[in-house]
Amino acid sequence: MQDPRHRRDDAASYLRDKWGIPCSAGHLANLASRRIGPKYFLFGRFPIYLQSELDRWAQSRISQPKTAGVPSSARETTNLMKGC
Repeated sequence: MQDPRHRRDDAASYLRDKWGIPCSAGHLANLASRRIGPKYFLFGRFPIYLQSELDRWAQSRISQPKTAGVPSSARETTNLMKGC
């Protein structure tokens, strides 16, 4: 099966819909100009994003799951106060 291709507007929608990443075509253009966004190809003057590259980029930007809790600096402060 061929990897789906997206124009910039569709790529932004895909990232919002599939990954929940707040994104717009302008944001992708900004990232492209700074060379820090997902890889793309040009068809004439039109940027084309492969869906697999969008997925790869999104996955690389998302952190590992976090647990809710007290930050370590607050725990240390609490432990210090217990000794007083």
